[in-house]
Amino acid sequence: MDTSADTTAPAAGLPDPRPAADRPLRAHALRNRNALLAAAREAFEAGEVDIRIEEIAHRAGVGVGTLYRHFATREALVEAVYRQRVDELCTAVPDLLATLPPQRALRAFLQQLIAHSAASRGMALATFWLLILIGGWGGIPNIAPVPAWMPTLSSLASVLMLLPLLILALNVRATLACNYSLLKNNLAHLYIGYGLVALFAAGLLKAGGALLDVNQTLYLTWFTQGRVELLFYGFFGMIIIGSIYYIAPRLVGLEFGSAGLVTANFWCAAVGGLIIVLSLILAGITEALKLQDSANVFLDIFKATLPFLRLSTVGNLLLLLGHFILLGNLIALAVRYYRARAAAIYSTVTMPLKAAEVKA
Repeated sequence: MDTSADTTAPAAGLPDPRPAADRPLRAHALRNRNALLAAAREAFEAGEVDIRIEEIAHRAGVGVGTLYRHFATREALVEAVYRQRVDELCTAVPDLLATLPPQRALRAFLQQLIAHSAASRGMALATFWLLILIGGWGGIPNIAPVPAWMPTLSSLASVLMLLPLLILALNVRATLACNYSLLKNNLAHLYIGYGLVALFAAGLLKAGGALLDVNQTLYLTWFTQGRVELLFYGFFGMIIIGSIYYIAPRLVGLEFGSAGLVTANFWCAAVGGLIIVLSLILAGITEALKLQDSANVFLDIFKATLPFLRLSTVGNLLLLLGHFILLGNLIALAVRYYRARAAAIYSTVTMPLKAAEVKA
């Protein structure tokens, strides 16, 4: 008797007791589903993120009712397209390793990963070259001891920096197909989303300072430090922490032991960084307003910023707590990994001894 048969399959003439989601699709239904996914993916990759779901059904050559039988909501369709992209990357790995040397296989995989990473490679290249051409010109104040055309060009470059940031925002929006729940469902993605928002906000502050701060008063205040903190910690720091939470479990084959601690780390970092940035920006604006009045002495101006600087200390404490949580999460993950390795090695070493005892 063949015991490998599917014991959950119904007997002839009886209804299938399995949930609808677990039943295999018939050939016709599978073709319809694949056609819908292909049409949706083509539309999303072409930048049509606001396309009506009825139009997707029309392009796939099926009725709207068929679409809703496969995907109850627009979010379900977007998630299915996203999962299809990820599945293609995962299934490509064994084939690449089987047909190419390791180094070439890694290079080919990274090329496929880059191709899947953004909805538009053209927009990504445009962002890269604009940052290269424009980014280096920003940050020269009007009070710098250089020819006058250089600060003017620097102010123009600061404003033009909004263009690559806008292209980046549109590309991220198209990549997610407006389904921002993909960020909420994964904390590592949430870190990266926070970092991208911080990058865009830092660009807005830099452009706003170049346009509105004609006398470069803000440049001499805490406002500049607040913008720098937003760029380096809000963007770079959060991206790095999110990458750690994404890469570390995949390196060791284990998930972090406490999802609550991972969540706590995010909120400590996010709220702490936000408190620091807002405190320094408000301190800088207060300082700049006080500097407009020549009757104000420096000590009074400094005292006016003290409440904001004290508030920023709360943000620093939250960041410190978040860093300790991150360290604890990594140590716990390493302990679990090496404990499992040690148990496997011990079992391998003692297996011959146990076999000898049994024979004796």
